[in-house]
Amino acid sequence: MNKNRLVALGLILFVLLFTFPVVMNLGKSVAKTQPPAMLQDQKAMQELADKLGVKNIDEFRERHKQVLAEWKDIVVRDGKRVYVTKDGREIPISLQNLASQPQYCNDCHDYAGIEKPNCWTCHVEPKGGAGK
Repeated sequence: MNKNRLVALGLILFVLLFTFPVVMNLGKSVAKTQPPAMLQDQKAMQELADKLGVKNIDEFRERHKQVLAEWKDIVVRDGKRVYVTKDGREIPISLQNLASQPQYCNDCHDYAGIEKPNCWTCHVEPKGGAGK
């Protein structure tokens, strides 16, 4: 009789542990269905690509993470605050200059269903930013 109770308890615990992630995520969407407004605004996207020193929007979508990592290395390791693009343009390295509204980055990453950038945990949020 005791063995039956232990087996039943073990099965109940197994089912609870197995279904826990599913139950905790019920009703939560991985990605938003509507793209962020800025993603649809080609002019704003091109301005953002220009601030990063990439040629076009497609390159921005593919390379922005690598460019930001390069920026971090240039500032932290070399102490330089200017990024020189492949075509010779000099761009000041500044997250405040790049993302005047950090919520845009979060909205885009939510839409894509990928991890949100954590830049603003250390960097000061720009004045007028919508990161709250």
